[in-house]
Amino acid sequence: MGLQGEQAFAKYHRVLNRDQWDALEGAKILLLQIITALGITELVVALDDHVERRSGEKIKNKGCYRDAVRSSRGFVVRCFGLKWVAMMVVIKAETQHLDDLE
Repeated sequence: MGLQGEQAFAKYHRVLNRDQWDALEGAKILLLQIITALGITELVVALDDHVERRSGEKIKNKGCYRDAVRSSRGFVVRCFGLKWVAMMVVIKAETQHLDDLE
C-alpha cells in the first residue's frame, strides 16, 4: 500500500476503512499463501472457540453462551459476549531420532 514508512496509524486505518473487505476471501488467500510458502502436502486444521465476555446495550451480535470452564453437570454458568472462532493450520514438525544427534 506504500505506507510501510508511515508513523501515523490513522493513515493505515483510513486506507483499510475505505472499502468493503471480504474476510472469507482474505482467509482463502492467506491459507493458499501459507500452503505455497511452506510446501504443505497434508493439511491439518484445528478449530477453537472463545467467548469474549462483553456487556452493554451498544454491543451488537452478543449472545448468551454456556461457560464450559466454570460449569459442571449440576451447575450451569452462562455468560454474555461475543463468540470468536479461530482456525489454525497445524504444521507437523520433522523429528530427529536421538541416534542422529550423536
